[in-house]
Amino acid sequence: MNRGIGRWCLFLASIMALVVVPVALADEAVDKEGQYQLEGSWWRVHIDGGGGAYVATISRYGAQAYGVEFQGFPVVPGLTGMPFPTTQVTSSPGVIQRVGVNEYEFTWALWYGDQFATAPHRGTVYALVCFGPLIQDSPDHFFFDSNCFVSINPCYLAPTSDRCQGLGDDLWDPFTDPARMCPPLPPSRIAYQRIPLVHECP
Repeated sequence: MNRGIGRWCLFLASIMALVVVPVALADEAVDKEGQYQLEGSWWRVHIDGGGGAYVATISRYGAQAYGVEFQGFPVVPGLTGMPFPTTQVTSSPGVIQRVGVNEYEFTWALWYGDQFATAPHRGTVYALVCFGPLIQDSPDHFFFDSNCFVSINPCYLAPTSDRCQGLGDDLWDPFTDPARMCPPLPPSRIAYQRIPLVHECP
C-alpha cells in the first residue's frame, strides 16, 4: 500500500514539474517581450528661443536592443562655460536596451567639433554623453531621466600629454574616459508621446 502511494506521489510530482516549467518559461518570455511596443515615431514640444519639437524614431535591431535617432533639436555649436571653441555639433544615434517589461536603459552622445582642425581626432573637441533609465508607462507615452557628462578630447586639454600621444590617429573614447570634465549633472525628466495616425474627417 505504501509503495503504491509513493509511486502515485512521484507520478503527481512529475506531472506538476511538466506544468510548472512551461509556465515559468512563458513568464520569462512575457518579461522579455514587454507589455508595450517601443518602436515607432515619438515627439515632444520644446521651447528654446521659439516653439519647436523634438522627434525620436526608435527601431528594433535585436531581441532586447533598439536604436534611436533624434531630430528637430536646436543645433548649438558650443556648450555654455566650455573653454574650447567649437563650430559644429553632430548627434549620434542612441542605443536602448530592455532591462524589464517596460523598463529600458539608454545612451546618447552629441559630438562637438572644430571644422577648421586638420587632424581627424583633433577635429572633435568634446562629447556630451547622456544616459539613464527609460520607462514606457503606456502604449503611447514614455519618459526618461537624462544624466549627462562632458568628456574632453585629451589633445585639446593637453596636446603633448601621454593620453593624446597614445591615440595616434584614433578618436578618444568618451564613454569610458577616466578624465571626464565633471561628474554627471542632476538628471532631467523628459517625456515623449507617440505620433498618431490621423485619419481624414468624415
